[in-house]
Amino acid sequence: MKKTYVVLLFITIFVRLAQSSEYKPLTDERRFGIGLTILGPTGLASLSANYFVTPNIRVETGAGLIGYFGGGTYHFGGSMIGKATPYTGVYFSRLWDLWDNKTEGFLYLPIGVGGCKKNGFTFHVELAFLRNIKESYNLLWGGLKFGYYPHKRP
Repeated sequence: MKKTYVVLLFITIFVRLAQSSEYKPLTDERRFGIGLTILGPTGLASLSANYFVTPNIRVETGAGLIGYFGGGTYHFGGSMIGKATPYTGVYFSRLWDLWDNKTEGFLYLPIGVGGCKKNGFTFHVELAFLRNIKESYNLLWGGLKFGYYPHKRP
């Protein structure tokens, strides 16, 4: 029953994003953003800073409860205000193994969809392939991203 409500919530959010009549590139007004990710490349939660280099390419770096990461995403069709758009990306993360007191490298490959409202707030949901580089094991992972693009371009 809970799963049904979660799915309905995501569908409602995406429908509301897609219903807006104004579809202009996010980078026309805002390029720099900050974000909070639940799960994602650092495993639990992280804070990040990101920047749209072009309307399609975003670079991001951040740190979380048990690690840090850096990488980028490609937004198909560009990131648009008022419209949900799909994306894919590549991140490298370094996570602390609390049991062995060491760090391990991971490759995080997300596929997701996200959108930006006119006020600069963003929401993304992604499914990802997480690969431990040293020990060569893989996980199916994902994340929820909440962000804000505060700076309007003059």
